[in-house]
Amino acid sequence: MKRNKMLDFVITNLEKLNENEPVLGKDEYFKSEKLEYPEVYAMILLSYYYLFKKEKDNKWKKKAEKFIDRLISLSIKKDNTICWGLPYDWGVTEKNDGFLITTVFSLRALAKWNSEFSYKYLDVIEKAINWIFGLLYYDENIKENAFYYSPKLKENIYIATSLACGILLESGQYLWKRQKENLISVVMGLIKVQNKKGFWKYSVNNPTVDLLHQSYTCEGLLLSASRLKRDLKEKVFKSAIKGVEFMDKYMFNSYIETYFFRLFDNVEFNVKLKHLLFRIFFKKKFRLSRAWSFGAFLRVHTLLEAFGITIPIKLEEILKTIESQLFQNGDFRYNKLDDSVYIRQQAHVWYSLVNYLYFRDMEENMCL
Repeated sequence: MKRNKMLDFVITNLEKLNENEPVLGKDEYFKSEKLEYPEVYAMILLSYYYLFKKEKDNKWKKKAEKFIDRLISLSIKKDNTICWGLPYDWGVTEKNDGFLITTVFSLRALAKWNSEFSYKYLDVIEKAINWIFGLLYYDENIKENAFYYSPKLKENIYIATSLACGILLESGQYLWKRQKENLISVVMGLIKVQNKKGFWKYSVNNPTVDLLHQSYTCEGLLLSASRLKRDLKEKVFKSAIKGVEFMDKYMFNSYIETYFFRLFDNVEFNVKLKHLLFRIFFKKKFRLSRAWSFGAFLRVHTLLEAFGITIPIKLEEILKTIESQLFQNGDFRYNKLDDSVYIRQQAHVWYSLVNYLYFRDMEENMCL
């Protein structure tokens, strides 16, 4: 396939990472100090996995083994569980608390590599799954199962819940039958709370709809659908595609991170009124879409294409947007007007682009 400078830069940067040194960087939510993030290692490991599968070169496997050790060293171990979180306090949580989304990203990286290393990470994987299912609860409002975001933040944050379902079902060989049944209930709950227009709010208590988290929710549902039986598969695919079509119509071309509700949207009136006033008086203050968000958006569209689902926006359009608006001197700036470089954002975009490369090459090879 035709390569470009940005994709070559990403592969070069991943190859240059020193597996014997920690990967440090600033974060959008913690700018005062460069820190080490489990989520960064998870994204690096997923990038290495797809480069290894694509190129059949053991250099990626050798680097991955060292970074897996770093990822595990940052885990939080308690009783028969393992989880991962942030290296700083966030909201009601502390730096030694685990988060659902960080743990499922880490789980996915370990599950992808486990068979390549003779299943030596099986114990860590099983303990991570134990921790995740410790967050499972029955939501009386939707009459389905759901996940809390963390032991201290007892809220069903839909993006994390969706990714948890998709990644756990993708790792189905490590699950019990009852666990799979519980996950199907969680997926059905996500479909129930989807707005008829196609979006999900951040959570019950937070009406925010943005490109990053909408992309995550759709990604999780697409991963779930790929592991379900025919009748459920079609229902979940339909929900995810509706979510992607919403993003394509209202969010991608505007470069605006947050969707602002219209008067006819099915949400609380006071929320709609607040958003209407923002659109009228503070339009210039709208937050522009982050590189991280476009990376997640690219992953969703890559998945759709891998599943043979065609919708109007093409992968090349998204790739061109990332390159023209956000790629600068080998890094990805925060948004097209902010040159800040944050390490978690970099790692997510690296993985999204490698994921794109892998599936595009696989698709072309199938056509030969």
